[in-house]
Amino acid sequence: MSMFRKSSSSVNETMLKEARRRGKRDGKNEVPRQNWGVGSVPYLGQLNKQFISLASSMILKFEQLLEQREALKITSAQTDIQEDIKLKLIQEELQAAKEDMEKSQKVVDGSDDEAPLGRFARIRLINNNLYGFFLLVLGSGEFLITAPAFRFLLGDQKGTANLVAFSVSVLSMAAAHVIGISLKTKLDRSRPQTKLVTIILAVVVGLLVVSVLYLSYIRAAKGFSVSNNLKEIPESLRLEFLWGLYTILQFTFIAVGSYLSFMHHSETESALGKAKRNYLWRKYLANRMEKKRRKQGASVEEANLNMDKLIEQEKVVLVSKLNLLSAQYREVCAVYRDSNIHNRRDELDGAHPALKEEPLQGLGIEQEIGN
Repeated sequence: MSMFRKSSSSVNETMLKEARRRGKRDGKNEVPRQNWGVGSVPYLGQLNKQFISLASSMILKFEQLLEQREALKITSAQTDIQEDIKLKLIQEELQAAKEDMEKSQKVVDGSDDEAPLGRFARIRLINNNLYGFFLLVLGSGEFLITAPAFRFLLGDQKGTANLVAFSVSVLSMAAAHVIGISLKTKLDRSRPQTKLVTIILAVVVGLLVVSVLYLSYIRAAKGFSVSNNLKEIPESLRLEFLWGLYTILQFTFIAVGSYLSFMHHSETESALGKAKRNYLWRKYLANRMEKKRRKQGASVEEANLNMDKLIEQEKVVLVSKLNLLSAQYREVCAVYRDSNIHNRRDELDGAHPALKEEPLQGLGIEQEIGN
């Protein structure tokens, strides 16, 4: 029911008319009697309950706003706890990664009284980028001198010949890589190799030597048909010369690759590099999480501040509405009381206890809406 209209009174005109009508009717019926006490007039009791109901609905809406505020606080607190746990875990992982990196660095640095050979077995003399570049160059050279031989051997199957030549090039560089690692590992006495590893390496080297000899012969046979430029060499020896040349060239590729692998390999520096990458990654995650936490904290604080301002504003509005509602209640009761007195046949004082408005129980503003 709307309580406001454009007039000198803030009470709805219909309610005022009803109060006059009821006051007139009760006055003619001499209600209340002279001996009636406080709260004995039915209409005033009904009016009291009606205004208390209106006030309670206003207070209930404000209490719902307070509940939303508390829910926001609880949600914010839970989010803060979860994010703090995540940040703590990431920081612990960062600390563990830092300790692992420092430990790996100490292993690489070694001790002052360490034998030079032991230190040489651990350090890397060629970095990853340079090592990868050299292997690519060696593999390309291997492919360029191997592809013509397989094209000669396989005839018109150029695609197959190129694929086989590429595989042989990769195989040669892989073999050189394995040989270099095995030789470097043998220097590290803290990690001795078993005899089985030595046997396997010997088998690999043997197969590699046989493969190089046969492949070099095929290259020599391919080059023999165009060996007329080698006039200084007797024709009967040109095939053997080319065979030896390609064999030495092939072994040179493998030897250089093995030496590069030998100078590059370092398990301790590989472990250090892995530890450094892990540390940098954990540091990045920790920094990102800290920035996120600061941003979230500012957002939550701003949201809480806005909600607090909203609650203060709503509290002021509610106090004003309750004060207005209380004034309206007293006005309606006064209209009823005036109409009742003027329509009675007997004399009844306006200050009679039965005509006094009952207090709006539960409408204590400070008690209902809090501080």
